[in-house]
Amino acid sequence: MSANYNGFLDANGGVLDVIIAVRGQPVALPQPTVAMAEVILLDCSGSMSMPPTKLIAARTAAAAAINVLRDGTLFAVIAGTHIARQVYPPVPGLAVADHHTRTSATRALRRLVAGGGTAIGRWLLAARSVFTTRPDAIAHAILLTDGRNQTESIDQLDAAIKASAGRFTVDCRAIGNARGSHDWSGTELLRIAEPLGANRVVPVEDLDSLADDFTTMLGVAMNRVVGNVQLRIRSTVLARPGHVKQVYPVIADLPVQATAVDEGTVDYPIGAWGAEHRDYHLTLDVDPMPPGERRIAWLSLIAPGGDSGAQITPEVPIAVTWTHEPPLYTGINETVAHYTRQHELATAIRDGCQALEDGRVDEAARLLGTAVRLAHHAGDHAKLAELQRIVQIEDAAAGRVRLIADQDFRLWQGAIATSTHTRTPAPDRGGKDSATDQPPPDDRPPRRYAERCPKCGRLRRGRVCEANHHEYDPDDPDDPDGDAAGDTPHEA
Repeated sequence: MSANYNGFLDANGGVLDVIIAVRGQPVALPQPTVAMAEVILLDCSGSMSMPPTKLIAARTAAAAAINVLRDGTLFAVIAGTHIARQVYPPVPGLAVADHHTRTSATRALRRLVAGGGTAIGRWLLAARSVFTTRPDAIAHAILLTDGRNQTESIDQLDAAIKASAGRFTVDCRAIGNARGSHDWSGTELLRIAEPLGANRVVPVEDLDSLADDFTTMLGVAMNRVVGNVQLRIRSTVLARPGHVKQVYPVIADLPVQATAVDEGTVDYPIGAWGAEHRDYHLTLDVDPMPPGERRIAWLSLIAPGGDSGAQITPEVPIAVTWTHEPPLYTGINETVAHYTRQHELATAIRDGCQALEDGRVDEAARLLGTAVRLAHHAGDHAKLAELQRIVQIEDAAAGRVRLIADQDFRLWQGAIATSTHTRTPAPDRGGKDSATDQPPPDDRPPRRYAERCPKCGRLRRGRVCEANHHEYDPDDPDDPDGDAAGDTPHEA
């Protein structure tokens, strides 16, 4: 774990922004002490038969995922329509993965047919009910859909999400087509994904890749060996935690409220962990002090065990120097600045698409132009590709765009769903942060790679695989983004 921040603060006090980078290393983590439970939620509504290849690909992907389950893993399959029907095991609850149950589940998948509506809240509640039979297990679900939540109210969906938050995490996959036209709602899927694990919502535009994607997701989930990890913030009387938000791999509020351990210690739940990387943005409200340096807080990770948990990382201190010198305390740490720009980009995309949906076309063009400018300066070609489905880009560096005529709302959904995806900051060849506002050349094309992800086989599109967060070799001379690094004054 490491912390990035500007260590100078106005002597009159103020807010300190800290980016906390947490990286799980399997060799450093305790051996698994809890079971792993997996529920696959497959959309079987009528639209999954249009064309029939969607349901065929869904069944194939689910079977591939089941076949890579380790012996002893708990699992179930639920078919989702306007109701939720457990497909396997045939009785309520979870099956134990072995050769027999994997074969039986695959056979049950072949009998699935499409028909009915879509009530995702009921699917989530069904998964929650199944997971309650083994509350000791690390619980994860894959949710695959191709449509909107049309047969229940938004209040019903919200109630199901609230009931599920903290009980299990979800990876959402959304089937569309290669043209980027999607019948599902990006806003709706983010509404589900953010509080249920804060994982990426991934549009599926190539059905042939779905089985590999499912097996990759299962691999990541099964490698989570510590459940219910807490980010502990221990502060002095000079500082008080403000908010803690995840900023990588997606921007999302933490789903469950913090727990006060004692007067100066607060635990924030950050879920189950394995070999993965997530970054968090912490704000600390700091009191005025005469010029000088002092430690104001300490960060650590706590795993379940004992009365107050077992500390699994050394404490990382947060030290600041109060000063009257504006050039010192007005400086912005590059990692903090990077994620601030990422947040601005996500907000511009979502607000621009909302303005477009509301018919506020001038405001939509302005906001989407801002999004294009920010994505261009960040070298985020994936987001630029999504935005080009909505606007014609005249000058990316200046953010000058024109809305494409005869807008189809289905073309916006990919941009909305991926708007919260973020990238880690990285230095360029000269050692500067690639996330600064220095734009690449105007004629720079989207980067093409021959390399494929070693986990899922997808063609490389950047530094990180969008499907499973695999980070490519930073020493690769063909990698324009380099290592994932930033200013790191304190780490453990």
